[in-house]
Amino acid sequence: ACTEVLQEFKNLRNLYLERTKITPKTIDTLKKALPDCRIEWNGPAVEPVERWIPLFNGKDLTGWEAEDPSAWTIKDGVLIGELPAAAQKATTLTYSRKDFGDFHLQADLQFDSGYGTIDFRVDPKGSNGYRWHPDGRIYSTAYNTFIADKKTAPFVLQKASLHEIIAQGKSVTFKRDAKTTLLLPGIELPKHLERGRIRVQLHPGTKVIVRTLSVKELPPLEPGWIPLFNGKDKTGWNIQNKTDGLWTVDALGVLKGTAKGNKPYQLFSQNEFKDFHLRMKTQVTPGGKGTIYVRIRDAQGWKGVGVKLHHLTARDLELSVFSTLNPVRMLGTSRCELRADQWFDLEIIANGPRLEVKLDGVTTRVHTLAEAQKHHSEGGIVLEVADSHSTLSFSKIEIKELPSGSTPPP
Repeated sequence: ACTEVLQEFKNLRNLYLERTKITPKTIDTLKKALPDCRIEWNGPAVEPVERWIPLFNGKDLTGWEAEDPSAWTIKDGVLIGELPAAAQKATTLTYSRKDFGDFHLQADLQFDSGYGTIDFRVDPKGSNGYRWHPDGRIYSTAYNTFIADKKTAPFVLQKASLHEIIAQGKSVTFKRDAKTTLLLPGIELPKHLERGRIRVQLHPGTKVIVRTLSVKELPPLEPGWIPLFNGKDKTGWNIQNKTDGLWTVDALGVLKGTAKGNKPYQLFSQNEFKDFHLRMKTQVTPGGKGTIYVRIRDAQGWKGVGVKLHHLTARDLELSVFSTLNPVRMLGTSRCELRADQWFDLEIIANGPRLEVKLDGVTTRVHTLAEAQKHHSEGGIVLEVADSHSTLSFSKIEIKELPSGSTPPP
């Protein structure tokens, strides 16, 4: 009904929502109803209340299919799986009520003996899927091969831990007790499985205790886009010096950076990128300054490109693009109107020597780096807050890697 009312205002060109709880889905609805209107809101998107789905009810195996029912018992609200060492093969317990595509799974469990796995995106036949090993390895049952074969997180028997699997598109993150054990930015397999069932597997001689097992469905990513900020913590980022400032994630899921004194403070991405489209939902406090660097390899010198944001007053934002080569060379500067504490969309598109910067969907600068051969063609992303008078905030950071020589659509 609200959309129908808004469609009456066909000549509306600007709509600003202040102090309003709003979701990305609502914004998309408004944009469809008012295609010629610029829509802004003061604050990051506020998602609906998280809805976790308990897969185990603490009473029985409702919703599950057990390959060997005798291997599973329930005692005091806890699920216990035990397979004798004399068993001829592994056995599985599959959640059959629903298939999951993009999801966040939490499992509070411990292995008292032996070895087991959690499988996800398993097809109905049970032959294809991905298999998570508690020591950090990931296995593809479709190809009978490890996607990640390093034991990055050796586990301890008879120790309870909270294990998490966060899968969005081809990007998968694995955690144990809130610490990331493995981050796969993209699973590159011809037969990549986008959705499927969740399954627990026991090997002979294994005893596992499952206290809770729950899942939350996540909104699908746009094709090709990989989130660099998960809205919860600094997974995927490194801090080199913890004494010169602070990068935190607040209760609303906003990443905020502040520095001490007049010394800038940085946050470094763990992964490097070559040709890409980077987009962020960003905020700079009035009078504050911050910079986003791309293609940086700190150990080899800051030979990259910086996009500096300076909120000059309560009404103006200055955007400067510069090369970090010694000496630093300014490539261009532009200004736009910006309200105090207003959030804006910043995009950086790097493809070969071509660099394009967009602000709220409008191209502000396009550069061809004349000294491209002196820059790194590939490197990390660095977020930098300038000083103690500045706060640089992000509610979204995501990236899409581009094939070399391509030009992204407008």
